Amino acid sequence: MHRFFIKPENIKRNTITLSNEDVTRIRRVLRCKKGDCVKVLDGKGGEYLVQIEKIDPNIVKGRILERTFIKNIPDVSVVMGQGIPKGSKMDLIVQKATELGVDKIVPLITERTVVKINNQSSYKKIERWRRIAKGSSEQSCRSFVPEISHVMDLYHFFSKYRDADTKLILWEEEKNIRFRDRLRNIDKIGELILVIGPEGGFSKKEIKRAEDEGFVSVGLGFSILRTETAPLVTLSIIQYILGNLG
Repeated sequence: MHRFFIKPENIKRNTITLSNEDVTRIRRVLRCKKGDCVKVLDGKGGEYLVQIEKIDPNIVKGRILERTFIKNIPDVSVVMGQGIPKGSKMDLIVQKATELGVDKIVPLITERTVVKINNQSSYKKIERWRRIAKGSSEQSCRSFVPEISHVMDLYHFFSKYRDADTKLILWEEEKNIRFRDRLRNIDKIGELILVIGPEGGFSKKEIKRAEDEGFVSVGLGFSILRTETAPLVTLSIIQYILGNLG
């Protein structure tokens, strides 16, 4: 059944209202008709079986037939700081990281970030990434949409998550500590902070600053992975170790 995330304020008693790109998807892509049923999620654990009663060019209204609440508390909450890569690579990263269970993505400006971002371009990119995360959550049957944070400087990110219990930063020069081994040696992980660099990775200065803030540098093996590949690999390893994948 087709799934849609909406804001809680779009739920009034027994009526749900969908708008914007959801209307386009319902009318032109899925070609739903009056009387068809869809699932709607409010992003806070509420899931609703909804029968469509009205389809207009700008709005779709439906009647709630059934309500359930999903108490979905993951074993590990993953916050991923991702150095912003060139081109559309971040779109792919957001899409696949969402499918693989990330809870929050923080786009990072690092020493080797090539992309130039100002306030206007930052706003447009974040809105785009949030739409991608929403669509990917609907497709992969997630109960919640991961948060896409505002763009942050790397050192600010280090300071913000200084007090987190488990903080790992991927570094291609780290050969002694493997990512998988570090995870398996931690008794309990509540929140995992994971940092991944852009093209070119991190400088030694950035790694030193990370370690000063309590982050542990880890490697993924002898292969050098692309910046858009590393999140897929690390998140897959996390889900595998947790028993959610494979």
